[in-house]
Amino acid sequence: MFVGILSAIGAGLLWAVMGVVISRTARRNIDLLTLMVLYGIASLLGAWLFMADYHALARGAPDHLGWLSLIMITCGVADAVSVVLLQRAMCSGHHGVVWTMSKSGFVLPFLASIWIFGEPAKPFKLVSLGAIVASVICFGLVNTDEAPVPAPAGAPASLRARGGRSWFVLALTALFITGLVQAFATVPSQWAGWSDRGHLRIPIYYIGVTAGYGTISFFVRRKWDFRVLPWALLVSVTALFSLVLIFKSLDSLKSVNLISLSYPVGMGVCITTFALYSLLVLREAVRPLYVVAMLLGIAGVVLGALQ
Repeated sequence: MFVGILSAIGAGLLWAVMGVVISRTARRNIDLLTLMVLYGIASLLGAWLFMADYHALARGAPDHLGWLSLIMITCGVADAVSVVLLQRAMCSGHHGVVWTMSKSGFVLPFLASIWIFGEPAKPFKLVSLGAIVASVICFGLVNTDEAPVPAPAGAPASLRARGGRSWFVLALTALFITGLVQAFATVPSQWAGWSDRGHLRIPIYYIGVTAGYGTISFFVRRKWDFRVLPWALLVSVTALFSLVLIFKSLDSLKSVNLISLSYPVGMGVCITTFALYSLLVLREAVRPLYVVAMLLGIAGVVLGALQ
């Protein structure tokens, strides 16, 4: 259990690093699509070259390979869509609030673990769910026209013109997509007697990620800016290690019937770390309702872990 919790904490810290990168692309008008296409390609190559266990695969493919491929590719495509929505939301909303809200989607695998996989509905789980729902409602009630977020000098016009509720719709959509991805990602760990023979979960996932970003980029038809390559490599390394850690956490906690703990712990660390970055580094303006909503979101994650 200790290994599972520690792995989830490590994954949460790495997710926060990815959040910082997405935040910086929004504030500096960096070409996110080029960055993420290059990230997908680099991660796809890295995963198949260094993570897949070809010796194990020579002895036979893992069980349920077809279902595994369908689930992980779908998760990869959906993740690509959610990141694009998240960056768009950050261009018109408070970065700390957008990140906290979008990452609250862990309630969906939380519910799936109870309703589908039969984990007990303990009081802390129910209170946690209530806190997350209250947090999202508070975010929706925030009047962003009265709480503008200061943009840095030289920032693009889209960033300086804050206000409205478009960021809320985008963040809410990212919340549901993220939650569905997390719910589906836990499914293979729930299969009786299943193990990731050949270590194919991450390599297959990156087929979906690369296809998702590539398709979005094709339809947007932007010019490619290869100056973002260093950012792409940073995101690639960070994302690969975060996936290794979260899947290790899921598999470890499965043995003690606490698989629903992985994402709440990871997201709690992720949200708290990014909130500190938002307040201490970005120095984003806050209003009381922002603070209440963020605290409710963090409290929901912490309560989910204290079961």
